[in-house]
Amino acid sequence: MKKIFLLFFLTFIFSCDNEIDINEEWQDIPVIYAIFDSGSFTDGNGSGFGGLLTPTTLWDGTTEFDTDMINDPGITYDVPHYNTTHFIRVQKAFLGSSSANDYVEISDSIYYNSADLDVWVEHIDIDTGEPVDDYYLELATPDEVAEIEKDYGDFNSGGHYLFKLPEGVLDVSKKYRISVLNNNNGKIASAETNIVEPLNVSINPHGPKTIFELNRPNAYEITIKPSDNAKMYSLVVRFNYLEQTKEGYEQDRPLFESGDLQFPISEVTQKYIEITLLDDFVVNNIDQASDQVILLSMQALLGRIGDGEILKQDMSNPQYYRYPLYTFEQNQEPTILPVRNILHRCLDIYITAVNTDFYTYLNSNAPTSGINQERPQYNNITNGIGHVSSRSKAQITNLRVKETTSNEFATSTDTKDLNFACFDIQDGKFLIQFYPDCD
Repeated sequence: MKKIFLLFFLTFIFSCDNEIDINEEWQDIPVIYAIFDSGSFTDGNGSGFGGLLTPTTLWDGTTEFDTDMINDPGITYDVPHYNTTHFIRVQKAFLGSSSANDYVEISDSIYYNSADLDVWVEHIDIDTGEPVDDYYLELATPDEVAEIEKDYGDFNSGGHYLFKLPEGVLDVSKKYRISVLNNNNGKIASAETNIVEPLNVSINPHGPKTIFELNRPNAYEITIKPSDNAKMYSLVVRFNYLEQTKEGYEQDRPLFESGDLQFPISEVTQKYIEITLLDDFVVNNIDQASDQVILLSMQALLGRIGDGEILKQDMSNPQYYRYPLYTFEQNQEPTILPVRNILHRCLDIYITAVNTDFYTYLNSNAPTSGINQERPQYNNITNGIGHVSSRSKAQITNLRVKETTSNEFATSTDTKDLNFACFDIQDGKFLIQFYPDCD
């Protein structure tokens, strides 16, 4: 009897259809993404030092440093630089029995027809949670979309469009509710976010004296004022440099030795190394946040640069020659007897503050060391998927490093094996040398 039952069971198993359909029935699911960046109260692109810059064309043709094209008055950092352009991306999820690569190349698999959607924004009173006004969004123009830097990928670019907020400066005192109505099925997807107040950053000492020097007894203080609705802060210093091949250096060497060249021009690549000074600092109580003061010293930077990813070399036969970015001559002060100085505008400071939704999204995608490596994706879209949040980003770029400090890149124990140039002016001639010829 047992043998008969076993034979029947095996016959039943092998006679079944072994095709399994793992796809559910297709659903129309909108995908919404928007990260509103309020900008910053600090416009520190270096343009405030423009009056002190000797008008010399640098290695990449740069003649000035007002990168945002705003005519900034004075030499202070406290000039608002608010972002006034904000976009929302709306796409749709796709499902099929073939490879995903077969669908991303088909425009209507991932993009709606814009005529099928109504997209609008409501301002929500933070205290009552009730809408106070609303407005519909128009499509961004092709020129506006083209200006956005996008990563390369497999997705079809045909039919790609964005919705644009008509307002300029974001209102920190209100929440923003993004709603998307699909006119084909009458369903509405939505999400809310508050707005991070634009960052307010200062450097002490500041103004025209912001020249980084090793001989200063104290470190520079970077102070980040607390921003409304900011949950997490980070600060990164970027050291920018030029890397030249040995062959390129040999081509430029006669011009270096004659004093006719202040920067490399042959076989040159611009690179950078990033150093994190504030690593995702989380505010436990946003309403009681206090100033964050971060110390920056050139001694510490030398150590971090030496420990970074720049490969050390055999200095008896170096393959690469390196230079701080943007080398130029500059008078010490415009109102006194001119004194020739060599300065390098090679340091950038980037500060970011994000709200709670953005923080939760980042935290949910962070690596985990536990046994369970699967973590649910954070999604704050109702009746859809995606992410809507806000942040503020401040940039203080093109900070100046004096030649006495930059020469330490060539001679210090931490960095001398990286083959950085040293600089000097002797008998009216601009000199570029390399270790061990540096004084």
